[in-house]
Amino acid sequence: MEYHSVAEASAEYPLLDPAVPQAPEFREQAHPTLIYSIQTPPPPTSLPTQRTRRSEFPIFTLTISFVQIANYFAYAIEDKQLSWHLPISGPEVLWFTLVTEYPQCKDVRHQLWRFASYCLVHKGALHLGLNMISQLVFGIFLETNHGPLRLMVVYTLGVIGGALVCAVSSVYHPVVGCSGGVYAIVG
Repeated sequence: MEYHSVAEASAEYPLLDPAVPQAPEFREQAHPTLIYSIQTPPPPTSLPTQRTRRSEFPIFTLTISFVQIANYFAYAIEDKQLSWHLPISGPEVLWFTLVTEYPQCKDVRHQLWRFASYCLVHKGALHLGLNMISQLVFGIFLETNHGPLRLMVVYTLGVIGGALVCAVSSVYHPVVGCSGGVYAIVG
């Protein structure tokens, strides 16, 4: 049977109610096998929420910075060699190198702690100061947004990655400073 209006179709098919809003093209052309109504979704009750800032205390950044500064001054005062550029303050066992300097030329590849410990030793107060400024500015911001665990992983991988790059590029030169970790958190 053919229907010429919605009223005729709704008499036989009660699901097709004229009170339900329908699209204009279907309002007068109801088909007995295709009874439906088009409804718009309700408006959202609230806007999508943005990721809130964590505002965690930057424990990792402040701790690693404090350890590096304390280590520098402890060895610089002990050696009575506090200067802007020289010397490297800290024991040679913390420096990263694969082969010690001439004339010993001792193979130290088996000393795996050197891949991470070199970030605790700096070459002069200027080197320490520039690293600390970068580390604190970027580290505190990132740690408050992403948390201490994520920053610690990125920083540590940067330190180890920096050691691996230096192991490939300069085997005989000692490497000191936390630049690998700072470059990792800077991006």
